[in-house]
Amino acid sequence: MKFLLFLQLIAVIIFLFTMYFIPLNLYLASVISIFVIVNTVGITYYVLRTWADDLKNETFKSKVFFAISLIGVAIAIGFLLLSLSNFWLSRYSYEKFVNFTNALALITTLLLVSFGISYVTLKRELEKQITEYEKLKKLKLETEFQLLKSKVNPHFLFNAMNTAISMLEMGNEKDEVTEYLASLAELFRSTIDAPDIWSLGEEYNMLEKYLKVQNVRLGGKLSYELIIVDRCKNFKVPSLLLQPVVENAVIHGISRSPNPGFVRVECESSGGYVVLSVQDNGVGSRDLKKGIGLNLVEERVKLFSPGSHLSIVSDLESGTTVKIYLKI
Repeated sequence: MKFLLFLQLIAVIIFLFTMYFIPLNLYLASVISIFVIVNTVGITYYVLRTWADDLKNETFKSKVFFAISLIGVAIAIGFLLLSLSNFWLSRYSYEKFVNFTNALALITTLLLVSFGISYVTLKRELEKQITEYEKLKKLKLETEFQLLKSKVNPHFLFNAMNTAISMLEMGNEKDEVTEYLASLAELFRSTIDAPDIWSLGEEYNMLEKYLKVQNVRLGGKLSYELIIVDRCKNFKVPSLLLQPVVENAVIHGISRSPNPGFVRVECESSGGYVVLSVQDNGVGSRDLKKGIGLNLVEERVKLFSPGSHLSIVSDLESGTTVKIYLKI
């Protein structure tokens, strides 16, 4: 920053010095010209960079048109500068014109260099801040994810154990209770030992254990279907990505409905996305708002794969459908 300030001071000194050998009207014109030139260069750079980014996905014809337009603009600027030169020479002596152009070129160059260095410095600082922000955001998500697991697991375990006790009190077969407890143990092992990232196939295995346990807890009123195409099974996703979505479908949708419940989890690949869909026929809502679980899911997918997003469609008659679009 000290170097940038030094350049700015040099520019001010040159401005003051030129006042002694450039007539006032020429000095005023030089100041206005420098202001116009510097701003024009900045705006031109931004416009051309934006245009070039847009042209990356355009056709060859569009790129040729862009090149011809640039050539046309360059020719127009050349004619304009030639006309201005002739205009100045018709009003002032050649010596004054040379002094003016030299001062104009020198000051403009220093300003452009100063602005260029400022741009690079600010860009690097911004990139550093963005990197730090992404690290903090990732740490925040990981902390929230662990807190969510620590809150959900004891509550779910408490209800699940009550279900096992109820099964024994109601006289269910020992093998049935044993199978239920074994599924519960496998589910908790998968949840607690889950890495940060695993495959969709592993995610589906965990969901099957979860839905199997929930079906017993709901007295057999829950049926489910897990659909996944082969090309999606090895696709990597954040672990326990679908669990909060399926849990919402069961707890907030199906358990509150007097009718038998159904959950469909489906995965397909389409248009550069892996689309994960969780559909239920529960009570639904006209104004469904995302809670902690769904907000966490959305933030995790956006951080995991930029361009990913989440959509929710809910209706009182047909239930709720949540879709996660993971950018490939």
